[in-house]
Amino acid sequence: MARSVRKFSETLDLRKLPMVRIRSHRYFPVAVVVVAFLVLACLHIWQRVTVMTLVHETALLREENRKLVDASSKVADDVAALSLASRIEDYATDSLGMIRVPADRLFTLQQRDDETEPLDELARVFSSIRRVADYLPVVTESQANASEVPRFMLEPDELYGEDSAQ
Repeated sequence: MARSVRKFSETLDLRKLPMVRIRSHRYFPVAVVVVAFLVLACLHIWQRVTVMTLVHETALLREENRKLVDASSKVADDVAALSLASRIEDYATDSLGMIRVPADRLFTLQQRDDETEPLDELARVFSSIRRVADYLPVVTESQANASEVPRFMLEPDELYGEDSAQ
């Protein structure tokens, strides 16, 4: 009878779910502890490697930042040294052959703000005629009688400046 009970229990054991059979194994708690230890060790190593990589990248970026700050300060010093008025004046005199203009020959140009009121159509026409008349040649009566009228040549570059030709 003991034999038939044992066979019956073995048949029942085979019909159990695989997880139930694994959990009931005698080395299961040890295996769980070992697997948990291995997972934690792998996580710890991965974390350390990641942290060390980030520390290395941070050190490289700090070094690059320091080099860029040094280069920026050098450029600022060069700009300050090159933009000194005395250096520009020496360069203009020596290299370009320029001379200093006396104070009595200096002029200050100021822009006029004549057009404060909006112009109506008639005023715009007269203004346009005046602008065109500024470029027309002046002919005296004696030149007209002698048929010495200067040739009228009007180029767009003269009217509007060099930017309009492009």
